[in-house]
Amino acid sequence: MNRVVSVSVILCVPLLFDGCGDSEDKTPPKSPAQIQAEAEWQKKQKILYDTQEYVKKNLKDPESAEFVDGSSAVHLQRFNGNDLALVIGKVRATNSFNAHIVSSYIVAVNTQTNKAIEFILDDDVIFQTDEGNQFIKSVLNSGK
Repeated sequence: MNRVVSVSVILCVPLLFDGCGDSEDKTPPKSPAQIQAEAEWQKKQKILYDTQEYVKKNLKDPESAEFVDGSSAVHLQRFNGNDLALVIGKVRATNSFNAHIVSSYIVAVNTQTNKAIEFILDDDVIFQTDEGNQFIKSVLNSGK
């Protein structure tokens, strides 16, 4: 009797570590289009994160900043020989009067240098370059 129990335990232990004898990954390989789409998604997420950090630093109370879920968009485009991104979103933060308000922001970023080339908060132009201004106009007018 003891031998039967011992043998059955010994036979079952490898199954615990081997995944029931089937250790092959059955996930089909990703297509080049899937790999490219994932890389672009990751790039957009990094640009969005970096842009939100930039917006935060330019608020009266950076610690109060909460970015509104689902309000952000990142548009990537080659413009005048540069890889640029346009990031549009909303942020809830405390203003100078200690009121909690939601503000819209638009930031144009040179993705090669990771530098903002234009920053608009609500209707106030905080920082502007000719390239940023032309790029924003181009992108916003192309949607018409």
